[in-house]
Amino acid sequence: MLRAAGWRITISIIVCLWVNVMALHAANDLVESEDGQLLKGLRQRGLFEAARHHCQARLQVPDISMAERTEWTMEWIRTHAQHALSLPADTRPDQWQQARKVAADYLQRYPRSPQRVLIQVQASLTALARGELLQQEATVAFRPAETLEAARGSLREAVRGLEQLDATLSRTLPGSSQQAGPDVISRDRLMTLQYHVQYQLARAYRNQALCYPEGSADRIAALQKALDQLAKPLTQLAKDDVLVGPIQRDQAICLRWLGKLAEARQIIGQLHQADRDPKLQLEARAELIWIELVAGQLDRALELVQQPRQLGSISSPELDLVRLETSLLQWQQARQANQAEVAQQWQQRAVAMVRFMESEHGSYWGRRGEMRLLKVAGRDTSNLEILHRTADDLYLKGKLEEALAAYEQAGTLAQQGGAMQEAFQLWYKAALVEQKRNRPTAYVARLRKLAQTLPSHPQAGNVHLVAIQATYQQLKDPQQDRAAYLQLLEEHLDLWPQSMTVNRARVWLGNEHRRLGKMDQAIEVYQGVAVEFPQYVAVLEILEACWQTQLKALPENSPETRQAVGEAIHFFEALVLGTEGQFPRRWSPVTRYAALVAARFRIQGSNRGLEQVAAMLRAALTGEPSADPAWRFSASGLLALALAGQGKQEQADAIIRQLGAGEPRQIFQTVVALATLTRRATGNARTQLAQLQLILTAQLKDRTGQLSASDQLQFKQLRGQALADAGRFEEAQKLFQQLVMDQPRSGSIQETYAELLSASKDPQHWQQALQQWRRVGQFSPPKSARWYRSKYQVAETYLRLGKRQEAAARIRYLQATSGLEASGMQARFEALLKRCQP
Repeated sequence: MLRAAGWRITISIIVCLWVNVMALHAANDLVESEDGQLLKGLRQRGLFEAARHHCQARLQVPDISMAERTEWTMEWIRTHAQHALSLPADTRPDQWQQARKVAADYLQRYPRSPQRVLIQVQASLTALARGELLQQEATVAFRPAETLEAARGSLREAVRGLEQLDATLSRTLPGSSQQAGPDVISRDRLMTLQYHVQYQLARAYRNQALCYPEGSADRIAALQKALDQLAKPLTQLAKDDVLVGPIQRDQAICLRWLGKLAEARQIIGQLHQADRDPKLQLEARAELIWIELVAGQLDRALELVQQPRQLGSISSPELDLVRLETSLLQWQQARQANQAEVAQQWQQRAVAMVRFMESEHGSYWGRRGEMRLLKVAGRDTSNLEILHRTADDLYLKGKLEEALAAYEQAGTLAQQGGAMQEAFQLWYKAALVEQKRNRPTAYVARLRKLAQTLPSHPQAGNVHLVAIQATYQQLKDPQQDRAAYLQLLEEHLDLWPQSMTVNRARVWLGNEHRRLGKMDQAIEVYQGVAVEFPQYVAVLEILEACWQTQLKALPENSPETRQAVGEAIHFFEALVLGTEGQFPRRWSPVTRYAALVAARFRIQGSNRGLEQVAAMLRAALTGEPSADPAWRFSASGLLALALAGQGKQEQADAIIRQLGAGEPRQIFQTVVALATLTRRATGNARTQLAQLQLILTAQLKDRTGQLSASDQLQFKQLRGQALADAGRFEEAQKLFQQLVMDQPRSGSIQETYAELLSASKDPQHWQQALQQWRRVGQFSPPKSARWYRSKYQVAETYLRLGKRQEAAARIRYLQATSGLEASGMQARFEALLKRCQP
């Protein structure tokens, strides 16, 4: 038998939270409606997110009374608190903070509500629950002194709040009404509330006592203070009051901690009677077992353990916890006696009991049982579950090196035993330890190895994606080699070609090819993304940009250009027409966006296929469901162009007049879109688009005052570009000469003017363009996108002026000094250098 003093140390780990669940419900009557029962069930099953949404939904009911608002706010606070109690230490703070915030928001919003006292009680109980948990965990914490200090702080907060509430209720009661109103708490309920506050205050004192060393004067004084506090409500309560039993039970607990076992046994024995409430009977039996264990009377404790663990359908987590404690004690004794088979039986029974407690009573009680199990089990490699729990405990205590070894060992053991799900979990946790240790390379290596080792696991693809993301984060360091990132992306496509994760990997791989200027490869990869991908419209936007970039690098009206345009048109029209070659019965954002892009490519290329463009746009404009206004505006502009290209000018003019009657902001956005399209178009299509821009800008000209200052500036810039594209170069040059003088620091305007001069067919303008591009580079941040563009244009202008050697020298200098491989324009510079060869 163990000495009493030794057992007092052992059981100090577990007792402190035993009334926690009751504490969270003591401040008001539980919601007895179906809603309340649903909420209780959600929390018991650990569905805390659903429980929070349920509380929020109830609070949004119109004309909710203040009493109902208070009650559901309290349930919301409790939900956060119970969620926190179920979580590991490092993930709890947010839930405690959310509970605090919900209470603070209510108290700030309703400063005069008579119901606010209930929220104040709940806030204090939340602090008490946090303090209890921290105090209980301090005995196995990595830094016990820090954990104890945090526990003391939270308990001090709870004590202050409860003491203030007790004083407030004492002042309020004499003037309170006997009758309850819609939002007024009756005197009887206020008295009941005060008794609960006094009871919870005693519990706070008891937990403060357990923060001091055993046998210390501080612990003894705090326990005596808790006993004195428990005596207060007993002087006022009727003997049959429901609170009397819990108070007497807590008296027995305090006496047990003080070593007064006979007095504790006498009090708790009165509660362990058949005529008592079943739940109270079970809790009393749990305390009797604790008393016998502390007294070293294991045989008596086992007799009590053998009694039924349920009374009817009622069970007690406190009783199951002490039943676990007796199993752990017997396991220890068998190990000490070298009875391996018996020890193994008790070990397996203890593991099963912890698992049962979690399923029966929730993750909070499962965690409490787990902590007791780990304290006894240590690192026993003969049992996989024990090792898993031990590794978790080491991680939570901050012993990361030991945790890593335990996870690795347990994962190997699980794999050998065919427990692949648990092996996956263990190895994933090992990777997380590396992340916690701030070792990104090792973290990625473990994730990758895990995904490759168990590729058929449902989460293998997701884990591999996490490895890719972590690798990408390392690329912020310019010294990192991007080859590993590219290799991981291609590996993902090979290993999981049919998974849901492959679409994300394709997007990232396409982005990398695009960054390197490999547009052909980027387009091929993006085209493989499934239409079901949630961000598919964004993928289409990138695809359009890739094709447009590709077209810029090809000679105008060349077979290669016509082939690229044809491939783009075929791809986007196939999305619209589907396998049946018909317009959709119901249009989606994807099919409508694809219709716009297909129309833009056809219009900017030639006048062929414009009848098909008009038919497609009309179908999309009239199709169901209705399109959003911004899309309709863009589609209408393209439809006008398609009609004009067919010689149907009257119909086109009617659409243009409708566009001009829109809001200034809408017209401006359409002009912006048309400007983008115009810059991509060639030949007659470019001229038609520019003329449409000029018509719209003319209709908007007198209403530009309704635009912002930045939009007005961009409006002038777009009009200048449209003038140039329409062949009115002198007007455009005059407008831009004034703009660059008025806006010398606007990189966009300076660059646009340089582009305008470069686009001229007059060599005199090319010389002016050379100077303008130099100015753009001078005032751009080095190695920025605009800086690289200016360098490219300077070299190309030298080439156009016949100065091949000067152009080639500038490109070679950039290759040697500026890191062209990171510019995204490396391929374009290399192509230009080839053109410089005689």
